[in-house]
Amino acid sequence: MTNEELATAIQAGNTALYADLWEQVKRFVWLRAQNFYTAQESICIRHGVTMDDLNQCGFLAVVGAVKAYKPETGYRFTTFLKFHLKHQFHSALYGGRYRRTEDMLNCCDSLNEPTGKNEDGNVLDCILDPGTEFLYEDIDSRILKEELHRDMESCLNSIKPARAEVLRMMFYEQNTLQKAGERTGRTKEGIRKIKNLGLNDLRKPQYSRRLLPYAEYLDIQANI
Repeated sequence: MTNEELATAIQAGNTALYADLWEQVKRFVWLRAQNFYTAQESICIRHGVTMDDLNQCGFLAVVGAVKAYKPETGYRFTTFLKFHLKHQFHSALYGGRYRRTEDMLNCCDSLNEPTGKNEDGNVLDCILDPGTEFLYEDIDSRILKEELHRDMESCLNSIKPARAEVLRMMFYEQNTLQKAGERTGRTKEGIRKIKNLGLNDLRKPQYSRRLLPYAEYLDIQANI
């Protein structure tokens, strides 16, 4: 069975097929984990995140991708999996900050004790300031927003500037058709037409395949 067939069967209730799906994608997961670790090696070491941690997160990503997978779109399962791997890797990285800090506080004799042989900081540097704790509580959400914004901007920069401008005003700045028309010297209906043309552009395969993995996140945000 293909990855897509396995994901569909699991969604239908045959969860025993998770093992088969994992066997088919574990090499893909390992390669993505290796690339992430290589790119973030110093941060991973500082936060106590190992390749084993990332590989374990890979299975959680598979579960999340299965839940998000929509066979009717025609996109491959790995398209969804790549997005969920990013999410889980970042979660492990910043979650590791808490685990590492707690472990060091339990075993160190002094807050000035170095955090590691190859690190310049000490334990005190790693203690989370209670006044900034909220910054880490929604770190995953903010990372997703940043990744979505980056990919969205890449797509908008590839379509006609007037259409991209209207989409930014409508969806980034939450302008009404009337307000966007006033700002650009166009009629309300003119703005509506440009907005629809821009959305049609983003539905083209070269753009939609980049934005589709964010569909589940956008659905969640729309219901908050």
